Amino acid sequence: MILNHELDAGIICSTGIDNLNIVYKKIYQDELGVVFSPESSLPKEGDLTEELLLGQTFVHYSKDSSTRQLVERWLKKRKMHFNSIVQLDSLEAIKRTLISTNWISIISKKAVEKEIKSGELIYKALPVENIERDIYLIYNKDRWISPMMKKFFQIAADSQWIK
Repeated sequence: MILNHELDAGIICSTGIDNLNIVYKKIYQDELGVVFSPESSLPKEGDLTEELLLGQTFVHYSKDSSTRQLVERWLKKRKMHFNSIVQLDSLEAIKRTLISTNWISIISKKAVEKEIKSGELIYKALPVENIERDIYLIYNKDRWISPMMKKFFQIAADSQWIK
């Protein structure tokens, strides 16, 4: 849609620049980690291990999700396979499911900030190697940037809701 000039701009998560006809302006770096309910059998203190995770029911994003693709690469690199996997299509559905079950997921720390503060969910770093992704504001390099779009870009870059 950006390439066809159907949208002026977009905000995406990515691990890198995919298209030279699109301008990518990095506005945030996000980290993914293991998220679970305080009622889970996983330890609340200390580090998690791959072995501890494998015995859990895992909640995945839909197949088209860029977050899912990052998680699947991370799992494949470690040759990790969960026995039980549930797929949900929205972040809110995943969070509500985690709160009400003993299941786990790998989610952006920023996305569960409120639930961590309230004590509804626990966030732990991934064992061995973190998954980091960049959040970009993107637009077509051939698009004329109006003063209003420049202002939007500045607000997005400076915004507290992103950082």
